[in-house]
Amino acid sequence: MKKRARPRAKRGEGVKLRQEILEAADRLLLEAGSESAVSIQSITDAVGCTPPAIYLHFADKDALMFEVCARHFLRFVSALEATDDTDDPLEVLKARGRAYVEYGLQNPEPYRILFMQKPGGLAARTMANSAVESFAPLTRAIAKCIEQGLLLDRDPFAISCVMWASIHGLTSLMISNPDYPWPPLDDLLEIGFGVTARKASA
Repeated sequence: MKKRARPRAKRGEGVKLRQEILEAADRLLLEAGSESAVSIQSITDAVGCTPPAIYLHFADKDALMFEVCARHFLRFVSALEATDDTDDPLEVLKARGRAYVEYGLQNPEPYRILFMQKPGGLAARTMANSAVESFAPLTRAIAKCIEQGLLLDRDPFAISCVMWASIHGLTSLMISNPDYPWPPLDDLLEIGFGVTARKASA
């Protein structure tokens, strides 16, 4: 059965069409789990437009999918930044760790796309382009912890990478193994950061 073509956009409706294209691409990406599995044809079918209509708003498929991934990364970063409301640097680390894991558990498909894809994909490049700047508050909180003797006196950026790897490992495991009898998240964070702090002050 032939699909009915979308009516030609009226003047001023380009912004609406662009948003519909982004939403359709986002939905298809989450369903497929990989940008390589999403085609321009599948997007046009979902929106009810033609390929030229998409190329009026995006240079190519990569540009479209890159923006979709960037939007997810922005939501992720916003969730982390919402926790930076205390002057206690160790509490900032715990709050950011909690927000990180909670984002992953509440948004497993976006998290997989951003952090659990093969190297070289658009999602990985989106994250790589923004990660250093986006995780700067974490590095600053670690530096303050070192100044206060709460963490070992090492390079703050190196410590932030290790902490990120640890939190990512916990998040990905909890997403992949939801039926495992995980202890409460706050207990895991308290144990992890608490042990680190005691080692530094010992």
